[in-house]
Amino acid sequence: MIEPLIRSTNEARSSFLRVESFTLLSALYNIPKQNTASQEEIKSLQDAIPSISKTVSTACSDEDMTKSKRLRLVLQATEIVTKFALNHRSLAVLTALKELREPLQSVSDDTSSEPIKKVCSTIITNVKNELEKESKNEKKDVPTSSKKKKKKSKRGKKK
Repeated sequence: MIEPLIRSTNEARSSFLRVESFTLLSALYNIPKQNTASQEEIKSLQDAIPSISKTVSTACSDEDMTKSKRLRLVLQATEIVTKFALNHRSLAVLTALKELREPLQSVSDDTSSEPIKKVCSTIITNVKNELEKESKNEKKDVPTSSKKKKKKSKRGKKK
């Protein structure tokens, strides 16, 4: 179900249909906390995040999709997918989110719409904070040598 929706975010006949595809994708990723999704479902959703990241980047550069009413819906969907990704992170997911920061920053810089700037800023900040947390965790996990060097003892000269 996810792959055809991702494909339609780029290949649909009209920008309206592409935006609706993003909306449907966000509905799939909007999992309530009390709902216990199976690990298989979560894994499937995680595996699709790099592809979604690429389609969001494409949508951010598509002139037809950068109109405020369309871009707002794309960014709302991106925010929902990002929240899911940060709650169920993996190395591939974090890499995909890291690549998403640049197009979002570009959109934020180019638009005059304050709500769009706010959503872009929120997504970028959340991703940045999560990447910083992850890098701190990696630094803590680096093994250090537990062996201490022994001092050489000086032997006294025999007289």
